[in-house]
Amino acid sequence: MLTFMDARNAKIEAARKAKEQAHAEYEAKMRSLAEERAAQAAQLRQSDTAALESAHEELLHRTAEKRAETAQRLEENRAALAEESVRISRELEPLLSNLALDLVNHLQHWQNDRHSAVDAETVAAPYADMEHLTAGDPAKAAMNRTK
Repeated sequence: MLTFMDARNAKIEAARKAKEQAHAEYEAKMRSLAEERAAQAAQLRQSDTAALESAHEELLHRTAEKRAETAQRLEENRAALAEESVRISRELEPLLSNLALDLVNHLQHWQNDRHSAVDAETVAAPYADMEHLTAGDPAKAAMNRTK
């Protein structure tokens, strides 16, 4: 019976030692995996940081290119507008001169017509009142009209 109990205790002790050894191996493996994960996470953070930096540099580069293109287009448009302005000025200059001359002529004719009308009214005004006084005598009325 003692032999049986000793054999049984030896088996239990061997199983306990195997369990402790397996647990130690498990713990070592878990530490190793945790270290690998930490290293991978650090590497991933570094690659993410590098990717972000690369993307940021690419964005800055493209932005600078677009700004340069926009500035060039703006300068081209300004030059085109200046040329168009000069062209239009050249085309309109003779027309404006003719238009100014026509306006001056029309104003002179209008002023002459206005002065003629005013002169006629000025001359006729004093005699308009006399006509009703001589309405009964045709000879006096004719004389007043000729004055």
